[in-house]
Amino acid sequence: MKRNPPYIDKNIYSCKNALCAISFLKTGILLNNEDYINIALEVSKRLYNEYLTKEGILHSKNLGISYLDDNVLFLDLLINLYNYYLDQEYLEKAKIIADIIVKEYVDFNGLLKDRIPSEDSLGLLKEPYHPLNENSLAAKDLYILGELIGDENLKKISKEITSILSANYVSYSLFASSFANSLLFLLDPIEIRLVFSNKDMAKNIVKENKLILNPFVYIKYIDFNSEKAKQEYNKEGIYVCKGTLCYPPVHTADELNKLIEKILKENLKF
Repeated sequence: MKRNPPYIDKNIYSCKNALCAISFLKTGILLNNEDYINIALEVSKRLYNEYLTKEGILHSKNLGISYLDDNVLFLDLLINLYNYYLDQEYLEKAKIIADIIVKEYVDFNGLLKDRIPSEDSLGLLKEPYHPLNENSLAAKDLYILGELIGDENLKKISKEITSILSANYVSYSLFASSFANSLLFLLDPIEIRLVFSNKDMAKNIVKENKLILNPFVYIKYIDFNSEKAKQEYNKEGIYVCKGTLCYPPVHTADELNKLIEKILKENLKF
């Protein structure tokens, strides 16, 4: 007796594509596989060009609606792409998505709701809920973006989300692990400032050291050709910063790794 083949859902879901793209990007970096990295890049372009509306990234073209996870995961993809390519366009796109998240998804209680309320919703679906995973990831990414572009409001919202989740994390039991990951970063974020007049040199440092794979750091490129940079920094190099403290610049992979390890041990009290 022949069985019917399993149902194949041919819809393209933004949240799943963004999540897979992040995995392809990091796997490509880990394995030095440019094909994987290019897949992540292509997914980000298609989602931005074909799925972005004024209410956010569409969940799928057939449904025509947007959910929190579509936007948060795409925001995370864009920030990861910036941390790898150091190109301003990813920050500009991330700012657009972050503004949509702030405008459409921040609920009265300070957390992010799972969707934009609709008159078509029935029963319990009328009441939004506040998913832990998406709120945890958004808290981290809004903070990073706020630091990278100098947006204090994004950092403020990040801190509010973190504060609310901190007061209630016990109720999430094992599912609080996603919040713990973000909290470990947010308690003592490490910023790596690549201060160089040659952007390609900064990109090579990111690639050679696989910096994007370190969950405790975020990366910022600073053009040493600018007058502001020359006033703030005495010379080119890799500046590792924790809060308002920036260590003297390092220049080799070994120096960078040892400094990051030293800071992490201090942060985590090893």
